[in-house]
Amino acid sequence: MTVNVFVYGTLMPGQCNHAQFCRPYLQHATVGYVFGKIYHLPHLGYPGVCEGTDRIWGHLLVFSHGFSLAALDALEDYDPHRLPDYNEYNRSITSVFLEDEQVYQDAWIYRMTPTNIQRHNGIYLPSGRWGVPTRDRGADFTG
Repeated sequence: MTVNVFVYGTLMPGQCNHAQFCRPYLQHATVGYVFGKIYHLPHLGYPGVCEGTDRIWGHLLVFSHGFSLAALDALEDYDPHRLPDYNEYNRSITSVFLEDEQVYQDAWIYRMTPTNIQRHNGIYLPSGRWGVPTRDRGADFTG
């Protein structure tokens, strides 16, 4: 059985958390997008995504047998028994669209609530990509 996870920040290939949390079980990585709004969290050094209609670019990671979401849940400070605003991120299923825009797959994603993004002084990234040069970053969180 495989597990699909869409990542858009430090879990993407080449980013700081990929080798430890993803690479050992990674079967395949594909560039794709989901719909939402992405923010850079300047004091934390990583992004947060909330509901929205922008294309958010990242990677669909397909994990092989033996992979468990427990390690990612701990990294993302997600506990299904807490209220959403008490989790740093919340895990849910989303549709991931691949680059050809014809194919999609369901995958897990970690999203923040607008309250948490605002609490972290999130800076909106209109490009839909995290890690772009600072001059491409947009305005502060607007909800």
